[in-house]
Amino acid sequence: METILLTSLTSTLAALIVAGVAAMLTRRREHEAEWRKLKHACYQEYISAMSEIVEGRSTAAAQLRFANAVNGLILVAPENVLRARDAFLQENS
Repeated sequence: METILLTSLTSTLAALIVAGVAAMLTRRREHEAEWRKLKHACYQEYISAMSEIVEGRSTAAAQLRFANAVNGLILVAPENVLRARDAFLQENS
């Protein structure tokens, strides 16, 4: 009787641990996917806004959109990308 009870408790505990770990890993994977989507959207907005400020096409609204996109990169871009962005802005200012 004791062996059956101990086996049942061990099985239940193992099932709970496995379910908890699986839920944690699923949440982490979903969070990483959302982060990648956000980064992609920020980079896409930056490139799109940059294409609107070329000579002859630039408007005040395009300049504002580009400024917002440049600032938005601060949220998602690593340091080396920010340095390259700053060098590009310095060269083209």
